Amino acid sequence: MFRATGNLSKSMIKTQRRFLNLQKFQSKEILEKHGCSLQKRSRIRRQGLNSRRRTWKRKVHQWNKRIGRVYITKEKNAALEAIDEMIGKRLVAKQTTEQGIRVDKVMIADGVDIERETHLAVLMDRESNGPVVVASSDGGMDFEEVAEKTPDRIFKTPIDIQTGMTDGQALKIVKDLQFEGNLLGAAATEIKRLYDLFTAVDATQVEINPLVETADGRVFCVDAKMNFDD
Repeated sequence: MFRATGNLSKSMIKTQRRFLNLQKFQSKEILEKHGCSLQKRSRIRRQGLNSRRRTWKRKVHQWNKRIGRVYITKEKNAALEAIDEMIGKRLVAKQTTEQGIRVDKVMIADGVDIERETHLAVLMDRESNGPVVVASSDGGMDFEEVAEKTPDRIFKTPIDIQTGMTDGQALKIVKDLQFEGNLLGAAATEIKRLYDLFTAVDATQVEINPLVETADGRVFCVDAKMNFDD
């Protein structure tokens, strides 16, 4: 029943592309309220900087980390320069119009020593008539791109919306993502929390890309996207 597949249904792809209406910090606040593991973060204009390693990201309505602007720095002055470059400017990206979107604030987050990236999404699928978890061990890429290059690394797991995700399904998804050893339990807990969040907030999609394994053996939701039907 649960098999590797690179054939994403048209309804899945359509769901992935609509209603991109939550900013990053809003999605992460929802994740945090539901017990998901996240980096420490804040939103600033120019205040509140320190010399800790931070990731500086434009806070706009666009989600693809390869298209958005991400700065990684350990230096306060470099961070100030990055903020000056971002705030007040207009970001033109795939998800914006030709005029782009004005950047008013910046989200900063603690750096993560990433050992490995994976990609996980929970979404409503019309063909399955319910939720489906789509998972790939190739994090940092769109599912469509993975389907073209390595279709055997995409796994779809339908979930019965009446009974919810079982422990067995969570463990199967974790193994699809190639988590091992002591991380099996932590990753399974994270995935079940993401599914519970999906149903609790009545989302059409919750996507974590990447869901990472850190060098010190932890699991983090580094980047998040949520869609809601109107």
